[in-house]
Amino acid sequence: MLTPDPSALGGVANYYRALDFREVPDGVETFVVNSGARNSTMNVALRLARNYLRFWRRIGQDSCRVVVINPSLTHKSFFRDAVFCWLAHRRRKTTLVFFRGWAEDFEQQIRKPGLARTVFLHSFARARHFIVLSDTFRQKLLSMGCRLDARFWIESTVADDSHLDDFSIDDRLHREGPLRLLFMSRLVALKGPRLAFDAFALAQRSLPPRSIRLAIAGDGPELEPLGKLIKESNLPDASLLGAVSGLAKHQLLKDSDVLVFPSTYGEGMPNVVLEAMLYGMPVIARNVGAISDVITHLENGFLVEGSQPSAVASCIERLAVDHDLFRKMALTNHERAARLYTTRAVRARMRAIFDAVLASAPG
Repeated sequence: MLTPDPSALGGVANYYRALDFREVPDGVETFVVNSGARNSTMNVALRLARNYLRFWRRIGQDSCRVVVINPSLTHKSFFRDAVFCWLAHRRRKTTLVFFRGWAEDFEQQIRKPGLARTVFLHSFARARHFIVLSDTFRQKLLSMGCRLDARFWIESTVADDSHLDDFSIDDRLHREGPLRLLFMSRLVALKGPRLAFDAFALAQRSLPPRSIRLAIAGDGPELEPLGKLIKESNLPDASLLGAVSGLAKHQLLKDSDVLVFPSTYGEGMPNVVLEAMLYGMPVIARNVGAISDVITHLENGFLVEGSQPSAVASCIERLAVDHDLFRKMALTNHERAARLYTTRAVRARMRAIFDAVLASAPG
C-alpha cells in the first residue's frame, strides 16, 4: 500500500494515520512514496528515482500480490503515482487504485489528446479495481477510458475517533453561550480560510455582540497573511491557532459548534468534514468533490453555491438563531458518522475490499 510520509500534512496522511493498518496483521505492508520534509528539486527527483527502484524490487517478490495506490487527480500526484501504477502493471500485479482529490481542470487535460491522457491510459486506466469517494467519480473514470469491466467500490474517508470517549453529544445539544465556528484545514487559498473569515466578519454585523466566535486551525502559506488580516481587522472573537493534532485537535473539535469549510479546492472527501460530523457539528461547505454525498442541504448542514461571503454568512446567522435546526443537524451528523465513518467501521470495510481484491488476484 503506497502512503505518504506519516508526518506529512494532508488528507491522505491523516487517513492512514487514523486507520493505522499496522494493527491489521494479515499482510498489509506500507510503502512511503514521499517525505514530509522540504527538499530541493534535485533531492526530490533523486529520492523519487530511488523510490521507484525500491518499489520495483519489492513488488518483484512473490509475496506481493496486490498493490494499493492512492493518487489524486492533480498534476503532482498524478504523474508521480502513474509511474508506480505502470510499474505494477509491468510486474503483472493486481492493482487497486483509490482516487482521492479531484481537480476538474486537470480532468479536462486528461480528456484531451496529449501527455496526460497517454499517461492515464497506460497506467490507471488499465487497473481492474478502484475505490472512489462518489459514484460521480466512477462515472467520470469510465468515460475517461477506464476498463468497462473494472470493479468499483464507493468508500469514504475516515473520522478519527481515538479520543471520542471524552465527548458527549448531550453537552453539544444543550450548551449555551456564543456559537463557536471552526475552520480547520491546510491553510491554502483554495481551501477558503479567508472566505470563512470574511463570512464571520459579515455575520457579526447582523448578530448581537459576542454571539459568535471563529477559530482557524491549520498550517500553510496562508498562515502569516491570515494572522495579519485578523490583527488588522480588530475582531477579538477571531483567533488563529496554527496546526493542531492529537488531544489538542480533539479538544478543539469538542469545543467548537459548527464547521465552516467553503473550499473551492479539488476535494475528494475531506477528513475534517467527517470528523466534524462525528463531533456533532453542522457543516457549512461548498458543493465540491464528494461533500454532497454526506452533507444534504438543510438536513445536516448547508451546501453553499458560489464563493460570496454573504452566502456563507447567512448560514452562520441562521444557525446562530435557529437552535432547533442546530440541534437537529448536530444529532443527525453525530449518529450518522458514529455508524458509518469511525476508524473501526472504515477499516472493516477497507479490509473487506482488500479481501475481495486478493480473492481475484493470481498467486
